[in-house]
Amino acid sequence: MKKIAFVVLFVTGLLVPASLFAQYNGYKDWAAYERGLGGKTLLTDECALLAEKVLDLQLKSGAWPKHVFYPQLTDEEQSKLKKSLTESSGTLENKSTLIEIHFLSNMFQATAQRKYRRAAEHGLDYLFQSQRQVGAWSGGCGTMVNVLQFLAEIIAKKEPYSYLSDEVRGKAQQAFNQGIVFLLQSQIRVNGEPTGWSASYQDDSLDPMPDATTGLLSINSVETAAVTLLLMNIQEPDEYVTAAIEGAVSWFRKVVIEKQKRENFINKSGKRDFRMKEDVHAPDMWCRDYTLDTHTPMYSEADGTLKSSVEELSYDRRVNISWFTNDPQKVLRRYEKWKGQLSS
Repeated sequence: MKKIAFVVLFVTGLLVPASLFAQYNGYKDWAAYERGLGGKTLLTDECALLAEKVLDLQLKSGAWPKHVFYPQLTDEEQSKLKKSLTESSGTLENKSTLIEIHFLSNMFQATAQRKYRRAAEHGLDYLFQSQRQVGAWSGGCGTMVNVLQFLAEIIAKKEPYSYLSDEVRGKAQQAFNQGIVFLLQSQIRVNGEPTGWSASYQDDSLDPMPDATTGLLSINSVETAAVTLLLMNIQEPDEYVTAAIEGAVSWFRKVVIEKQKRENFINKSGKRDFRMKEDVHAPDMWCRDYTLDTHTPMYSEADGTLKSSVEELSYDRRVNISWFTNDPQKVLRRYEKWKGQLSS
């Protein structure tokens, strides 16, 4: 396969006031919180304390656990958590480890303290070593997209990664290329035609895994949209990347749900509920999952029993799961611009 060109992604950084913990009290999204740190904020005592917590919870492998909101982590909670961690606690899911590397890289750039650099580079060692032989990382397509976007920033010398050596950048390029090859090879084909992607795949295999929500094999429109947008950012895409994008776009157009909207109402039991209603002005939407062979929308009970419509599902199953998405709209809006760039 022809060598994959690398992608450049642009992320805008934001500055926040120095009084971080008071302002964000109760805010539990560590990834969003960390992306808001920058400038002189990184020189505050609050950020120094935050960095010490991050350093303390790094595992020997170089990774970090997920679902840790460092700003509100008390000393007692930190001690208890650290004792409970094992090497298997390290992960790249939910942007774990990626966010810690980004934060510590920012801290190194702001303070020049080498302990931050050493920890960040150790985290990168984990990222490179945890890539499986087939080119994927554990955690599904969502994790794959996050990791590849992260690697693209390193390759492009985007801050705060300008301090990294050419050797590290070379490893990032190699890992990125291998990850893209995996995505191209794992795209589900029906009668030889490329369609979309499953949410996750078997370890060291191109075989899709049953969806965590339905317990069934499926093409996931949310993950397919994320992967397709990633591929669209590849500069000078080769014929394989182009074919994958064209296949996904064609598939989105085939399985789109038109002239339907979600209508909320209060049911006879006095509970919030919803139903699908015909509306000629409704924006296009997609089901979350589709069958591999016939591309039929999948609505399933917890035991995997398929229903023909979302209204046929049990109440809790119907209202507590996001069965529909608008994410493919982002792909279709971007598609014409992408095509124009190819021909220019």
